[in-house]
Amino acid sequence: MPTTTRARSSDPLLHAVRSRRETEARDQVATLTAVLDWSVANTADEVETAELLDPMVEPALHLGGSGCPVIGEYAALDLALSLGMSTDGGLAYLGKALELRHRLPRLYARVVGLEVSLWKAFRVAEQTIALPPAGATHVDRVISPFLHTCSWAQVDRAVEAARAAYDPAEAERRRLVAAEGRHATLDVASATTTGTVDMRATLDLADALDLDAALRDGAQRLADLGSTDTLDVRRSHALGEIARHQLTLDLETTGVGA
Repeated sequence: MPTTTRARSSDPLLHAVRSRRETEARDQVATLTAVLDWSVANTADEVETAELLDPMVEPALHLGGSGCPVIGEYAALDLALSLGMSTDGGLAYLGKALELRHRLPRLYARVVGLEVSLWKAFRVAEQTIALPPAGATHVDRVISPFLHTCSWAQVDRAVEAARAAYDPAEAERRRLVAAEGRHATLDVASATTTGTVDMRATLDLADALDLDAALRDGAQRLADLGSTDTLDVRRSHALGEIARHQLTLDLETTGVGA
């Protein structure tokens, strides 16, 4: 079946909406380029950076990733005020702007060309700041051409792949930190007369895949037995059945699961 592209509506009110959005996008790019021009004039050279590292002098701010210009704190605070932002908001904006311009040049070009929204580019920049230069270059290369259509899950995978390839020690540290956050929490204390409670869990991927498969199979068995409940309800019933039939951990099992 051939695909069709929906033509833009000729509704003058919708045209006004589109025109306003395009104007806002141009204004955002104009602000971005003005901030970057300001950063050029306020970048500390090697001597100034060394002086700024002296705690008795103006502190040096490394707001972007490795390789981005160093900005004096007092100058950056003036910028935040000029942007009409809080201190934290202004510094965060400047850091992402520097990251975008100096370490994500392909994505920066698309933003300036009004091909990608600034907020989308900033969300990528926020994640790449912690990567080494080669990692940021990798993300820029693989994500920039497709950011207007790809999902955030794809962006996250690209960033994590770059971290694993170019900063394996940090990738392992993050893995260990994430592992410490595993849990399975039932809000039994919040149960009401509705007779239901919420459950939240963070699992190892292998455990999550096994559990998902078990819930899928259990929900299907209930349907085969004549249940007319929705899939979500049947999955919740299947979880209860798993709990009732696996009251102890059978660690001697030779099954294929984790």
